[in-house]
Amino acid sequence: MSPKKIKNKKNAGIIKIKSLITKDLNLNKIKINPVKLFDKTKGKIENFYETVKKQKEINRKKAEKQKKIDEKREIERQKKTSSKRKVR
Repeated sequence: MSPKKIKNKKNAGIIKIKSLITKDLNLNKIKINPVKLFDKTKGKIENFYETVKKQKEINRKKAEKQKKIDEKREIERQKKTSSKRKVR
């Protein structure tokens, strides 16, 4: 390819973007209430951390239950091994 064609390909994307953005951009037409925007994002972040806290609590309770079950199994296993030793 000639250098001219390569140069045009690189600039093609930039030219398309520039055509979409006008120089006479009027920001007054775009009305966004920043307070509402912050409240929405704040609510989303709070909800995310609340669910994370709940999930951690659930996982902690599951781990405690599993630990108790494992301890009971270990005690039963020790009883079986001790009874086998007594028989021998």
